[in-house]
Amino acid sequence: APSSFIQEDIKGAVLNFIANSGFEASESLSLNDIHSFKEFVQNLENVQLLNSHLSESGKYIIPFPLFSGDQFSFGQLLIDLGQKDKDDENGSSKENSLLKVSLFLDMTNLGPVRADFSVLKNNITGGFQVSDQETADFFNSMLSELKERLQTHQFNVHKIECRMVEPEKLAEKSIINELLKSEDHGLSLMI
Repeated sequence: APSSFIQEDIKGAVLNFIANSGFEASESLSLNDIHSFKEFVQNLENVQLLNSHLSESGKYIIPFPLFSGDQFSFGQLLIDLGQKDKDDENGSSKENSLLKVSLFLDMTNLGPVRADFSVLKNNITGGFQVSDQETADFFNSMLSELKERLQTHQFNVHKIECRMVEPEKLAEKSIINELLKSEDHGLSLMI
């Protein structure tokens, strides 16, 4: 039954909630809230579309909720296991494959943060991108401790850095936005 589906599906529940609000502000729901709900549903649809396409190439995007005070948003984690090849089909391990991990957070106090790391065997390299100098200084002050901790776990740390990027450009570096705009995935969205 449709009602049981809506109870089990978060996207359906949010769509039902928006429909019942009449798309109008009320005492309990502002226009900003309605816009946030619509954006939430659009993001869920984008993630569903991306994951159905990306899983064939060994890439997986995982959104996760972030709560801060009365703010609710999603972080984004992309795990790239590399192109699937003949070794994968035979079940043998890909010991020498490159693992790429990207993380995007839009945090209340730090602003948008993008982290991109690559791991090959026990070698690691990567970096952080942040939107203001104070945050960059904070990250840079913590890099030596991060490198030491990775080394205690038997990683050879080649390069880890933090750099500042213009806030508008960093917001565009949302993993989902980047993947949707990427032409090399052969994904076209028409509205």
